[in-house]
Amino acid sequence: MDVTTHDAVAGALTRATDAHDAVGGAADPLWQPQRLAGSGARLQTVAGADHALEAAGDWRRSQRLQSDVLELVDQRLRALVAVR
Repeated sequence: MDVTTHDAVAGALTRATDAHDAVGGAADPLWQPQRLAGSGARLQTVAGADHALEAAGDWRRSQRLQSDVLELVDQRLRALVAVR
């Protein structure tokens, strides 16, 4: 996860390339991908998720959301390993 409200983090992600990934929850006030205009990073916003990538009051949905994020990470790592 990423705290895009901090200038140092937002600045680093603005300069990032597609070799970088950042994931945040749409219900997290600290996830503000609009601050990252022009970033080459792969930005993923998880609908309905908070800072912990959980859906408040719904543990089943929280598990599905986190599973989806872990699937993204797994796919990305596999792609990086395949390139080498």
